[in-house]
Amino acid sequence: MQIDNCLIQVDGPEMPIMDGSSWKFIEALEAAERVEQEAERDYFELTENLTY
Repeated sequence: MQIDNCLIQVDGPEMPIMDGSSWKFIEALEAAERVEQEAERDYFELTENLTY
């Protein structure tokens, strides 16, 4: 969706559990007002693999 910087606020006790798809989130992002920021992008590049 070419969104670089997004704040998502959830007003429930936990993230909604869905069928594994991201469709509801896509619908919400499409319905939201987009605001272009007048700031340069700050890129973060991984120089090695990360494991969690």
